[in-house]
Amino acid sequence: MPKTGTLTKKPVKQVATRLYHHVFCDQMKEVTFKLTKKGQRLKADFAIIAVSSKETIRTGLKAVDASPFKTVFVVDETSGQVLFALSQNEEYVQQSKKKNPSPPPPPPPPPASACCQRCFREGGYACDSYPDGSCICYGRNRGATGGGLDDTLDTIAP
Repeated sequence: MPKTGTLTKKPVKQVATRLYHHVFCDQMKEVTFKLTKKGQRLKADFAIIAVSSKETIRTGLKAVDASPFKTVFVVDETSGQVLFALSQNEEYVQQSKKKNPSPPPPPPPPPASACCQRCFREGGYACDSYPDGSCICYGRNRGATGGGLDDTLDTIAP
């Protein structure tokens, strides 16, 4: 019988759909988004690629779920600069780690959820769990701690 809090085969699939990676690499500083006036009116249509940092964390996670790329960039509306990406695309996350290896992480506290356990096993060093069962896994840089699903995305920007 598995210990409480450990992953078995059944919950692994559930956890995989709730784990979101917080991705930041230096190259993101070189990418900016600029929308025309028409683009501003249609910005919800661009949520499969990018969302405003003023949107809620909940909205950002839903955008990742809806994106065919399983990755969305979080953009500062004023400057158009990409702050970070939220991703469920494992290939993108692995490529990002190769380009910007993480510094040696501090030892993590015991994980609070199965989702965070998976995050730590995959090399993440911090994790924010949310009441709906989703979590954000931090690999290289970590913004503010805590926060809820209704906080804005800029609260977790590096």
